[in-house]
Amino acid sequence: MSGANQGLKNIFVGSTVSSQLIQSRLEEIGIVVIVKDHFHSGNIAGFAGDIPENLELYVREDEFINANEVINQLIKEGKLE
Repeated sequence: MSGANQGLKNIFVGSTVSSQLIQSRLEEIGIVVIVKDHFHSGNIAGFAGDIPENLELYVREDEFINANEVINQLIKEGKLE
């Protein structure tokens, strides 16, 4: 793997609300989350693209399994679809 995402794995793509919930739960257990918002990044750069409210969450590869377990738990609790 090369580039800016080296050592990172995508764990979620979705709404701001769901992304914030996941990020909060992961940070509570010490997992750092990288959030990519292509829509707002494009606006800052002077062009529009991508879908508003569509965020990508990334975690380090070595934290992927634990992060995925948190997401699965949120799904079981009915807080994510």
